[in-house]
Amino acid sequence: MRMQSIITKLIHPNQYGFIKGRSIQDCLAWAFQFLLLCHHSKKEVVNLKLDFENAFDKIEHQVILEVMKHKGFNEK
Repeated sequence: MRMQSIITKLIHPNQYGFIKGRSIQDCLAWAFQFLLLCHHSKKEVVNLKLDFENAFDKIEHQVILEVMKHKGFNEK
């Protein structure tokens, strides 16, 4: 909750997970709209979906803390 006030300055607008006021439904609507646009363009399109499940479980916590320090967060 403490990060919600500044997280939108750090996270790209296309990121929807765990951001207050953003919904995964918005992401799905954007994706369907994009696919429809691609379909109407009649151009060849490559659609790539990456699954980042457990991504944060694979990053060492010290690395996350160092990135946060670099972004201006204090030890607390």
